[in-house]
Amino acid sequence: HSDLNQKPFTVSSLIRMGKGQYLIRFTTLMPELYKILMQVLLGKFRDGYRIRLRECEFDIERLILGGVSERFASVTDYHSVWQNTSRKKFRFRFVSPTSFKSGDGNLPFPLPYSLYHGLLIKWNQFAPNEFKIDEGILQTVMNHVFPSHHSIHTVVIEQKRNKLIGFVGNCTFDVIGEVSEEMLQQLTVLTEYAYYAGVGMKTTQGMGQVLIAK
Repeated sequence: HSDLNQKPFTVSSLIRMGKGQYLIRFTTLMPELYKILMQVLLGKFRDGYRIRLRECEFDIERLILGGVSERFASVTDYHSVWQNTSRKKFRFRFVSPTSFKSGDGNLPFPLPYSLYHGLLIKWNQFAPNEFKIDEGILQTVMNHVFPSHHSIHTVVIEQKRNKLIGFVGNCTFDVIGEVSEEMLQQLTVLTEYAYYAGVGMKTTQGMGQVLIAK
């Protein structure tokens, strides 16, 4: 909770998994934060600690760090994300309300520039120096990245003093035209990074949780 504009972690809202079962998802690619998080969660799990959210109490049934068929958890690092094979089609599933800050308001649409601009800023703030990505990638986004399919709907988020409008659902982006292999690889890296970094605003307050389909 420092004064950094970008935070190196995300926290989801409650994600319903079944009758009476919910998931809270934490993500970070910072080793020091991961170590602290694991110490806290493992301690609470071992001690049978219960989580209280407003009027409801929850037992911690299990901690999930990853698995072959696990959608919401995986363990990796910046080097591994950088090694992803480039491709020209990117499938996003926005599993919690997502919106992008725009001037004095918020933009509840998955526009390519808004999406990748935020990912680029966060990536360059926290990734090792050898993996920094030049801002020129955003010109490639504007000229070559377009949605080819989407099924999204709006969600109203009630806050204490106002309301936010976000969206959830699926959106596929295609890279069209002539794009260098280097740019394709960097777009793929930023896309895969979204799984861990979240997208848009308030990613530490439940918004912008993303799954990526190959």
